[in-house]
Amino acid sequence: MARRAHQIRTRIVANAMTRHWLDPNPIEIPAEVLRAVQPTDTRPLAVRDTGHLGDASLPSHLANLIAGVLVRRGITTYDAARAFLDPDFYKPASPFDLPDMDKAVDRLRKATRGGERILVWGDFDVDGQTATALLASALKGSSGNVTYHVPHREREGHGVHLETLKGLLDGVRVLVTCDTGIAAHEAVAYATSRGVDVIVTDHHNLPPESVGLPNAFANINPKRLPETHPLYTLPGVGVAYKLIEGMLAVRDHYAAEQVAAPLLDLVAMGIVADVAQQTGDTRYLLQRGLNIMRQSERPGLRALYELADINAAMVSEEQIGFAIAPRLNALGRLADAASGVELLLAETVEQARVLATQVERLNAQRRSMSEQTFQAATAQVDRERSLLDAPVLVLASDSWAGGIVGVVANRLVEQYNRPVILFGGGEKGILKGSARSIGGIDITAAITAVANANPHLIRSYGGHTMAAGLSIASDRLNDFRRAINRAARDMGLVAAPPPALEIADYVHLNEVNLQMARAIERIAPFGVGNPPLVLAVRSVRVKSTGKIGRSGEHLGVTIEDEAGNTQRVLWWGGGNALAAGAALPEMRFDLAFVARSRDFRGVVDVQLEWIDARPAAGEISLVTQRLLEVLDFRAMNENDQAAELATWIAQGDLLVWSEGGVKLPPTPTPISPVPRSGLAPAGTLVVWTTPATRADFRAALTTVSPNRVVLVCHDPHLDSLDAFAKRLAGLVKFALEKRGGHARIEDLAGAMAHSTTTVRAGLAYLAARGVIEYWAEGDMVEFKAVSGTPVRDANIAHSERYLRALLEEAAAYRTYVSQSKARMVVR
Repeated sequence: MARRAHQIRTRIVANAMTRHWLDPNPIEIPAEVLRAVQPTDTRPLAVRDTGHLGDASLPSHLANLIAGVLVRRGITTYDAARAFLDPDFYKPASPFDLPDMDKAVDRLRKATRGGERILVWGDFDVDGQTATALLASALKGSSGNVTYHVPHREREGHGVHLETLKGLLDGVRVLVTCDTGIAAHEAVAYATSRGVDVIVTDHHNLPPESVGLPNAFANINPKRLPETHPLYTLPGVGVAYKLIEGMLAVRDHYAAEQVAAPLLDLVAMGIVADVAQQTGDTRYLLQRGLNIMRQSERPGLRALYELADINAAMVSEEQIGFAIAPRLNALGRLADAASGVELLLAETVEQARVLATQVERLNAQRRSMSEQTFQAATAQVDRERSLLDAPVLVLASDSWAGGIVGVVANRLVEQYNRPVILFGGGEKGILKGSARSIGGIDITAAITAVANANPHLIRSYGGHTMAAGLSIASDRLNDFRRAINRAARDMGLVAAPPPALEIADYVHLNEVNLQMARAIERIAPFGVGNPPLVLAVRSVRVKSTGKIGRSGEHLGVTIEDEAGNTQRVLWWGGGNALAAGAALPEMRFDLAFVARSRDFRGVVDVQLEWIDARPAAGEISLVTQRLLEVLDFRAMNENDQAAELATWIAQGDLLVWSEGGVKLPPTPTPISPVPRSGLAPAGTLVVWTTPATRADFRAALTTVSPNRVVLVCHDPHLDSLDAFAKRLAGLVKFALEKRGGHARIEDLAGAMAHSTTTVRAGLAYLAARGVIEYWAEGDMVEFKAVSGTPVRDANIAHSERYLRALLEEAAAYRTYVSQSKARMVVR
């Protein structure tokens, strides 16, 4: 048989540009708005009750920047600007604007005066935890006889679990729900039948009119108000706070807010964690709450600050969203959220530290599981790119933990710019999912439309505009995927275009300093309804880069403008992006960024965060474009492959990438294959073993940057659980006997011909079987010999299920590589 090689020319295009920029339109700034951004109160921040950071006065260029942003966001008068910037100038709405508030206040005052037993029913997310802690502490502070219950995510799920409730109502006279209850018709009816008065405080979407509200003593929900009402966007903890404020206002209207003020740290955490729209009273409460958090003596909060290395005086919505809320959420996702309420209510620092240490352990586990699930989800998309043709991305796997899918769905929304519904495994035959949306798309309304049109498709659901939870039968996944996308299209949503990026202003690089960051923070807190300011600099170039993070997942990029001014920019996830095939600009470019103040080891400075890049004026393109020659030897027999390999070895400048113990045939000029850790720039890359993931393949191409790729692609036959576990256990034994028990995850991944994610999952599986003990820190792992009879971990079923899923994904990708056209493989 004659030897043949198909030569294919294809174009590899890698870039860091994804968005259409919306440059700021010229505007006329009213003098009164300019006057409003210059504060007149020059007292130290520590004694000012404001929700922002900043100096006493601003240079004219910064005052114009801030005033211009306010005007573009519809704030055009002095009073409106002052109320937006400073909570002291905002007039909050009365709690009695909420329907049924008067009834609820009267009933609770009667209950606290008479010593009646009150049960607070919460929820397991941060909004629910903070609302539970707020109600429990405030009602006890009013001499109430109070107990609380936080449902367990896996055993009880969202809402008011009827069977659990039945066992809690003995002696209870008043049941108060928080962050739940508006759809709990059966549970409310049961409690009422037991002579219990039910007060529902919730913020989730109301049931359809055909169903109506539950027959509760009071239904307090801001969704009963007009959408323009300043209380409409309150989260669950905000509704709970207004209830307590209402109780206090009956006694002393003017002192009510000041007496309730110490509870606002809880409100701030719930607002940010629940991604509530920051308008009206929601923004006001967050501003006030952040100021309380900066001065809070709450032991539980102080313990969290210690663990997260947070400077209390610098606490912002960013620290809540990225450090505090994930830790509390880890409890509800992986254990019992009641511990979170205990932490928030802890009375001593010692008690708080014990609980916070448990939180930290679970948070580390959450991070690991979230990253593994995210990698698996993006791998699904890589295998089935047609999923991105639909307006809503729906993914599922039995191996994904139900407590993690919401976190990962948030990341996927950012990655793919569309609503995402992620399903994980539940009880047998059931998928439990979390939905997350983008601005302007009411995901719960879309799910409701599906439920109405397909009565038996969705088993249960609930949520609000930006997020929802639901469950379906596992064999109805494709039916649901079609139905939700049909509903989304009926709502006017089409497959997502690249997201537009609104530029607040163009600045010079030498103007970007701590004073500018502090000025920008006058507009904070940022979030839904008040997005962060994105600034841009023109015509800069990359001067140097450096990886950041334990595994180099982030990137520090030093940029330089034409005048020689430099700034260091942090690109979150930039290291991963480069590994997946992106490239930094090679020519001059415009950079969009966010500027923040940061506290690093006691030193406060400005931090720039990379958002996007585009070609500078006069530059043709930012991308690296080169012709790549692809030779396809996959269909050849081994003798022909060996002969071709000898030909390429003779030409030199070649690397042979082989992993998983797959050996090369003898050649006249011996050559040693290299695993991924040995890859380096070369003219020709021979892919001898089939990569396990597209990300690994792209990372190899990025590292080698070859002019020619030779596809041989032998299967290492390590995708079955038995073969994988046997080889990995052998590598662990080798490390114990020859390497003092030490190894690198990347080296193990090369030896296994699998991704680092799969290797980590494999180590967790072997540990769950009791055959190894290990400790991992970043890329390094240390093994300890196990003596005696192996003790199997109770979580082995989950570990095995997750590992099998990763192995199946790898097998599917290798099959794709073996069967697809060469141009598709390297694209």
